[in-house]
Amino acid sequence: MADWFSPAEMFLATVVLAILTAAIVIWQSPRARGTTLIAPVVWSLVSIIAIVLAEWMGWQGTDGGRLAALRFSAAVTTFCPPMAVLGARRPQHLAWQWIVISLWVVLALPAAEACLVRRQASLQLHDARGWFLWGLILVGAGNWLLTRYWLAALAFAGAQVLLLTEHLPGWRSAMGPTGTFLAVFLTAIGALAVAWQNCRPLMIRSRDDRLWLDFRNSFGIVWGVRLQQRINASSHRYDWPIVLEWSGFGVRNDRPNVSPTILSDEHSEQLELAFQTMLRRFVDESWIRRRADATVSTH
Repeated sequence: MADWFSPAEMFLATVVLAILTAAIVIWQSPRARGTTLIAPVVWSLVSIIAIVLAEWMGWQGTDGGRLAALRFSAAVTTFCPPMAVLGARRPQHLAWQWIVISLWVVLALPAAEACLVRRQASLQLHDARGWFLWGLILVGAGNWLLTRYWLAALAFAGAQVLLLTEHLPGWRSAMGPTGTFLAVFLTAIGALAVAWQNCRPLMIRSRDDRLWLDFRNSFGIVWGVRLQQRINASSHRYDWPIVLEWSGFGVRNDRPNVSPTILSDEHSEQLELAFQTMLRRFVDESWIRRRADATVSTH
């Protein structure tokens, strides 16, 4: 691809795709209003800007060793948004951003050493660090594979591989500006996939199902499973006839003749109180109200 386009054309195409991606992120950002996902949205924009700035430095003729360090430092910012989601529970979600920053510093440290201390002509990572990057890529993508955003998760993971391909064991192929362009292209595809899914109505049975599915899709498997476990533990403790499955609320196996839509007033109030109390660790009342009042489609 580098033979097809001049460096200026490649840089311009990368910038255009980055602007498109940032515009989609900003367009979809109101969905995070009232949640602890504001920080991941901000980190996403920071990552896009960092990648574009690194490519701009390359276009300006920055020497190879320093440019490799800048590109790597920008590439590892892509781990900040998913890491921010893993700490997106009140009240520690704000303090968690220091953990996110610390992760970036640790990941970018080899670039700083190569550029400032060793003054190497190229950045070379030890295999242990490379395998750690593979692990972060898999953890980030895996958190949304069982949600409606699975396609975006795969596209984003592919973008990370392209950005870091020179440093990943089992791959190690220097792609330069071409890799950055393809990575930003995949990121734009992922952002469009998220926007497309958000425009599609959810096929749901009840208000609580809508709250659950929106939460599960937004926060991913880690927090989804955690909330699911706590609801089901409460169900067994208080003898509710329902269970929270990955697709929504259903009937407990030991209560096959009970409909989840027909609960006693007492059970219904207890379930709603427990469910929304747990949700409020991640979202506020306005988010719950917007989902509860939204028009829903039924099977």
